[in-house]
Amino acid sequence: MFDNLGVSLQLVKAGNLKLIAVASPQRIASLPDVPAIAEALPGFAAVTWYAVVAPPRTPAAIVDKVKAGINAALHDSEVQKRLAELSAESVGGTPQATADYLTQETERWNKVITAAHVTLD
Repeated sequence: MFDNLGVSLQLVKAGNLKLIAVASPQRIASLPDVPAIAEALPGFAAVTWYAVVAPPRTPAAIVDKVKAGINAALHDSEVQKRLAELSAESVGGTPQATADYLTQETERWNKVITAAHVTLD
């Protein structure tokens, strides 16, 4: 099964669930001995991600203030520690980098949906 490590990692650590691979493009720092699926199937990636977004035309001053606060929080040692416990890796960055990532994810999953002939019933 595929699951979010934030949910299932405690089961793995307790020995109740065997983790055979991670779905990130490469191994993750908190589980260096666990291979990435991409090592056997190049290009495979299916990761959970979160982003903070704002409505279009939000004033730049507000976007910059929120961005600075989020990036500062992501560099806080306690936040980093908690994210590591969840096997989550923070990225932070700029609104443009986030927009670019959202575009790439949309294009990638659109190809999967089209190839699999997925439809809404």
